[in-house]
Amino acid sequence: MKKLVLNYDVCVVGGGIAGISAAFAAVRSKKRTILVEANYMLGGLVTSGLVSIYLPFDDGHGHQISFGICDELFKLSMSKGYEDRYPKAWMNNKDIKSRSKERLEVQFNPQMFSILCEQQLCKENVEILYGCIVRDVVVKNNKVIKLIGSTRTQDVEISASSFVDATGDATICEKTGLPIGKPDKGNVLANWYYSVEKGEYKLNLLGSCDYVYTDKKQYKWFDGIDALELSEKTIDGHEAILKSFLKKGNGTKEYAIATIPTIPEVRMTRRLVGNYAIKSNENDKIFEHSIGLVSYWAKKGINYEIPAEILFNSKIKNLYVAGRCVSVDDDIMWNVLRAIPGCAVTGEASGYLAANFSNNKSIDYKKVQSDLRKRNVKIHLCEIDFN
Repeated sequence: MKKLVLNYDVCVVGGGIAGISAAFAAVRSKKRTILVEANYMLGGLVTSGLVSIYLPFDDGHGHQISFGICDELFKLSMSKGYEDRYPKAWMNNKDIKSRSKERLEVQFNPQMFSILCEQQLCKENVEILYGCIVRDVVVKNNKVIKLIGSTRTQDVEISASSFVDATGDATICEKTGLPIGKPDKGNVLANWYYSVEKGEYKLNLLGSCDYVYTDKKQYKWFDGIDALELSEKTIDGHEAILKSFLKKGNGTKEYAIATIPTIPEVRMTRRLVGNYAIKSNENDKIFEHSIGLVSYWAKKGINYEIPAEILFNSKIKNLYVAGRCVSVDDDIMWNVLRAIPGCAVTGEASGYLAANFSNNKSIDYKKVQSDLRKRNVKIHLCEIDFN
């Protein structure tokens, strides 16, 4: 079959929350944008992996911290209904005292959210290429010229002015030869699944998804990269799901496994070593080139400005990263930014940068911040009313 040859202004690789956010940001800059996804479902870990909790993007004291596309996707995730953790005080415009008693989070239906994201991207004229795995990257004069990939039936060649690596594994960065960082620990066995129990559609949080809550002695750890190891993890996970389900009895019409994850639930694999690596102890630090704000979803009162320099390494001029691929200095900070709010905030910034600056050495940061503010993004912590 004839090779598929494509050319766009911006090519985003990876259709998780980071990639979705980057694609929205790029196309809203009036750039021809393609979103390349290896699977046939958008959302990555939060949909195919069934980790369907939009983690908090407030400070735990009644103040919303992240805005822009992060806020848009949050509302989209429950626009046709929600499963649990509905933030009544936040959605009903209650006062700070009421909001401080609950977090700004929601449990959404993963399949519905994936389709809603797909529909909105198509409505805004983002081209989506499903089932494409990037095999190689062509670099010339310190720029990515094109990606070489394939689907089940076709070879693919994609050229673009700028690229965003939102793969979660820093796949594009690694193929360009940029320096790559790895986690101190890794990933533990986690396989969330849905079951039907007496007519109730239930999310079962089987295993720990976050090493910060896990006793290392209880789990086998995985680096999340090795193919044989990932296969072993998947098989172990399937066994754990079946054992968990059968503890309550055999399957019937009223008691059944409804959905299992179709991708491994790994959190930290590889990340870019960028122009800057943000540290977990830099909460409340003011960054001159901040592109947005995030809070630490697992702890109250810890907020961060996100410097643009964690989104690229200037050795490759037209490549940006988002989500789990961003440059951090420690696993705690990685844990902050790999969750949905961090993916959305960094994704929006990377998509905007890719659309407007095909050379990251010539970024006009004042323009960046001005334009992001027009998109309802809060840039500095002083822009949040903490009163």
